[in-house]
Amino acid sequence: MKEPWRLWVHALRWAIVCGLMTGAVGWTVEADALSGRATVKRDGVPLYAQMATTSKVLSALARDAIVQVDFALLNAQGHWCRVTEVASPRRAGYVRCDDLEPEPPDRGQPNVVRQEKQQGVPGPAVETVAREARRHLSREDAQQLEDGLKRNPEDLDARARLLDYYFARSLRLSGAAVTLEARRRHILWLIQNRPEAELAGTPAATIDPAGHSLADPEGYRQAKALWLKQVEGYKTSTKVMRSAAKFFQLPDKELAESALKRAQVLEPKNPEWSASLGYLYALGIMGVNGLNQNGLPTSVDPAETTGAFAKKAREELRRSSDAALILAAGSTLSQYGSMIYGTGLSKQDYRGLAEELLKRSGGSGSNAMSLGRHYKLERLRAQSTEAKTEFAKKELAQWEQAIPGAPDEGWRSMILGDAAKAAVEAGELKKAENFATELLEIASRHTGEEEYGPAVHDGNMILGQLALRQGNIQEAKAYLIKAGHTLGGGTLTSFGPSMSLAKELLERGERESVIEYLELCKKFWGYEKDLLERWIQTIKSGGTPQFGGNLIY
Repeated sequence: MKEPWRLWVHALRWAIVCGLMTGAVGWTVEADALSGRATVKRDGVPLYAQMATTSKVLSALARDAIVQVDFALLNAQGHWCRVTEVASPRRAGYVRCDDLEPEPPDRGQPNVVRQEKQQGVPGPAVETVAREARRHLSREDAQQLEDGLKRNPEDLDARARLLDYYFARSLRLSGAAVTLEARRRHILWLIQNRPEAELAGTPAATIDPAGHSLADPEGYRQAKALWLKQVEGYKTSTKVMRSAAKFFQLPDKELAESALKRAQVLEPKNPEWSASLGYLYALGIMGVNGLNQNGLPTSVDPAETTGAFAKKAREELRRSSDAALILAAGSTLSQYGSMIYGTGLSKQDYRGLAEELLKRSGGSGSNAMSLGRHYKLERLRAQSTEAKTEFAKKELAQWEQAIPGAPDEGWRSMILGDAAKAAVEAGELKKAENFATELLEIASRHTGEEEYGPAVHDGNMILGQLALRQGNIQEAKAYLIKAGHTLGGGTLTSFGPSMSLAKELLERGERESVIEYLELCKKFWGYEKDLLERWIQTIKSGGTPQFGGNLIY
């Protein structure tokens, strides 16, 4: 069940976090390993739980319901872990947790964040932080919760903590027999007694019949029978249909489809059901039969790709005029297809089908953005200069359609950044200059707001690349340093910045300016200070660093 994200995350960064916007607000966030609760304060006022003593906030950056949390967690074994979470209602989040023992790193003053005029309460990130804390329960902690459930079996919060613990940690601590028995017991209770609960539709509440170390064929047989009974008993509950569909989406896609279509009949105007069906059809076409805790593909069954459901899914998509269904299927085929192809899980290439569906879904707004993301992945995968240029032109056309529909300057700056990079690759240098200039203009209206840190960096980086193409090395160096003065934020802080301009300047012998830039990067890319220092030392010794994935951002 170990997450494979390190294998492909750089090459497919867009597919994972896709331009998440994070800005500053007066929030602090902490998590307690036993209770599994995240403490959130806004302007010093607690919103959730009590302040815990087992974590140190490194940063909490948020804008409305979009939040990035970066904190050090003291787990039940006394080890410090670093956890970064980025999430929003519109985007799938991801969690990265690394050991930091024996002490967390010094990231400046914990619990100190900047103010922002935007207000709101963080949503999915808080639950993800709490879930990560739950997974660090000890066996003793788990037993305390089990004892509590004997007194109060309706305590869903305790049951959620235990399900996450058995999903992620118990196998290593207690072995397969104990873990599988506990998971089966909790999941069967949940289906039997609270099938409408949100918890019933989470990854931790699923049982697979085969394929990994938590597979439980007998448990799956019992759970399947219970879910089929509950689907019939709760015929008017879309919540039950949703959870049943999530349970069956990998092992029995026909049953998942049936549940979703029932929900669609109950709520014919709700696009969620069309989108969920599109996602399911894409999984079936690709034969995906394994997802990690973040919903990303980990295994594929080649036989499924030619099976009855895959054929049915293709036919449903071919005949449908439902834009939400087609868009979801195309986006999933594009993103997951790239992942499973790039990691060797599948030898089939779904790019053509993904492009066809995305084109059919429409040409503006989110549709144009989805097609733009598709062409961006294609550009990153392309091997020849000619292919990169061709995909960049297609990508640019989609961003140009999406820009007018951006709902605010945060979204607009995100799209402009991608448009500028595509324009450079497409040879549309004047357009690239205009996009980069607008990026910096937007950023100038949001000084001190970390959400616009990427705009500062990318705007200057693009102008630096353009200056270099005109033979103006001094101007390019100046833009590189300006780019380094960003506040960071978003994927700059997590995945790091593009090193393309730095590499081009190194090739021209400009070592001092690149070293200065890398030193500036340490301020916002603190996770990789050691990597940045290694790059600096390589340059000082006369070499050129292997920048890896940071050359394609």
